[in-house]
Amino acid sequence: MKHSLYLKFLLTYVVFGLLSFLVIATFSSQMTLNYLTEQRADSLYREANYISTNFARSYYSDSPNASSLEDIHTHFRALDTYLNASIWLLNADGTMLINSDESLSENPDTVIAEFDPTDMGSSYYMIGDFYGLFEEDTLSVVAPITYNFRPRGYVLIHMPMSVLARERDGLLNVTYLTLLLIFA
Repeated sequence: MKHSLYLKFLLTYVVFGLLSFLVIATFSSQMTLNYLTEQRADSLYREANYISTNFARSYYSDSPNASSLEDIHTHFRALDTYLNASIWLLNADGTMLINSDESLSENPDTVIAEFDPTDMGSSYYMIGDFYGLFEEDTLSVVAPITYNFRPRGYVLIHMPMSVLARERDGLLNVTYLTLLLIFA
């Protein structure tokens, strides 16, 4: 009788442990990725708005102190390194003026014909290959540049989803270790 009860308890303990691992691996994994995506999208959107107001807007102004593309590109390259994300400056017609991953002369007058900032709907970000321009899924954030109450261009920040997946995996590893310690 004692062996039978002990065996049932041990079997229940192992089944509970496996179910706990499966729940963490399925539900928590996706919930963690969704949380990280929302947080990072919000952060990148704030950064894109800051860039559009403080750096890019002056390019479209008529003032003698207007920023040049070289100045903006320098700022974009520095922020690219800090954010681990690609930063673009597009005209309202979709012509790419600056890509922080390239020099100013590498791809002059690249036009993204399909670009439509309303494709994101009510959201300020989208996940995908951004009109086929990336080989992997990216988190893309768009902020308009307005001058004289008209949209003159857009600041786009693209971060590979693999970066967020690595962060998620790191957080889940801590969770798995905690679960292992609890069951030990």
